Amino acid sequence: MLFFADDTIQPKYGTKFEYIKILHDHAMHTGKLYVNGHCFVALTVAFPMIVDNEGEYFMFPFAMRMYGRTNQSKLGLVYEMAERALKFFNHKQRIILACDSWYPKGKVLDFITKHRNVDLIANIRRDSALFTRPTRTGKRSRPRKYGDKFSISDIALTDDNGSFKAGMVTCLTKLFDEPVHVIRTQKGDNTDEKLFLSTIDPKDLPELSEETIGL
Repeated sequence: MLFFADDTIQPKYGTKFEYIKILHDHAMHTGKLYVNGHCFVALTVAFPMIVDNEGEYFMFPFAMRMYGRTNQSKLGLVYEMAERALKFFNHKQRIILACDSWYPKGKVLDFITKHRNVDLIANIRRDSALFTRPTRTGKRSRPRKYGDKFSISDIALTDDNGSFKAGMVTCLTKLFDEPVHVIRTQKGDNTDEKLFLSTIDPKDLPELSEETIGL
């Protein structure tokens, strides 16, 4: 089961709307970096289904909140909606929260670490701090929390389907105490490089079957 968290900006051209504010629009939907408008934070639930022996997802918009109506941050709004959505599922149901690079911090990480059946797959910044796992020295001293620091370019691109190249390493970050899986992707023309983080090993992702699609 997938939870998708994201936000969208609705530009407004009047000045009498409640909670209207100047917002940074990184996608520049209106051609401008800053717009006058409302920001809505949404949580969508994707239900896995088998149709004609193939896996599909039914997308259901679970909730939407207007940012700015309360003192809650966008991270806090995602936390609140995800907690509400989780109550509708069996505690053994595997849930994966997917989001872009703005969300893997604060209350969103609290939601992930709070529930054993919840994992995170997120786009993260290309300059995120990545570390190898520390090696044991056998000396009587406090062990190192992190190993050597490395960058995205140190992740070898080992898979290539002609359109995209990808490589993965298991490492440590500042986001989680436990090791995570970091995936580097690159278009076939060596452009549009991205970095993703997953708390679940892709090999452990459950296959879509009648047993894994139940609530």
